[in-house]
Amino acid sequence: MHKQQYNPTLLIRLIQKDLLILIHMKRNQKINYHLFLNEKKICHKRNLILINACINSKNENLYKMIKIITHLELKIKKNHSNQSLWTQLRLLSLQF
Repeated sequence: MHKQQYNPTLLIRLIQKDLLILIHMKRNQKINYHLFLNEKKICHKRNLILINACINSKNENLYKMIKIITHLELKIKKNHSNQSLWTQLRLLSLQF
């Protein structure tokens, strides 16, 4: 994505949205995942990915990812080099 010059801020916002959905799903384990994701207007192709991530992830990992994303967002706002941002985004994707 770095080679295609995607905006890192946009990517961080998308990841934040998905993490918040995952946290909500983890808290309310009695909900029907498919109905919940349909209400949030999540693409059907991504439903299985989010459901599997919800089932297999631990709360500690989700909170670590939020911490990393917050740190990245602060770096962007302070106009640090984008190269280190892309490296950290790669590391974040490995945790997901």
